[in-house]
Amino acid sequence: ESQCLLMGHDGDTYEALLDDISLSGASIKLNADTHFQIGDMCDLMLSDESAEFPIKHTCKIVRLDSEMIGVSF
Repeated sequence: ESQCLLMGHDGDTYEALLDDISLSGASIKLNADTHFQIGDMCDLMLSDESAEFPIKHTCKIVRLDSEMIGVSF
């Protein structure tokens, strides 16, 4: 698992843990309540301390449950 940021298009940003990632999407663990709904667009920011330019993916929420969010790219 690695740290990531999930950013809603309203500007809200949530710290999260990247649980799994593939070419088509990712599953993300959040420990905060969010207002996301299935179908919402958001940005997933991937980074580590050595990354000069963090990687940002635009994605769509495709799954929500109590602790996990699934997104597709």
